[in-house]
Amino acid sequence: MKKMFLAAVIGASALFTACGDDSSSASSSPTCTINKGSQVTITMTKDGQTEEIVYALDGDNLVMTKDGESETTPAGGMTLDDVGNMADEMCYDFMTGAMDSKDDTQED
Repeated sequence: MKKMFLAAVIGASALFTACGDDSSSASSSPTCTINKGSQVTITMTKDGQTEEIVYALDGDNLVMTKDGESETTPAGGMTLDDVGNMADEMCYDFMTGAMDSKDDTQED
């Protein structure tokens, strides 16, 4: 089930990347912050554009909210700590550019 969550994370970042500025000469460094509480909020900024994704557990489901729209998937026994750890990995990938290379190779 963690793979499903990661696929949702990668899919969400693909949307952000697709909507972002394609200019390779942008000088601003990407930033990523995580707020962990009763839900996990990830705020990513790249090339002057900011995206916020909120993850929350609702019973046995994981709810991802982005741009006012929610997507619900089975949580597969994940805890809020697990979601926070996945958010840490997501921020690391975003900051190092690894997330972009995953998006380029993902086939749907």
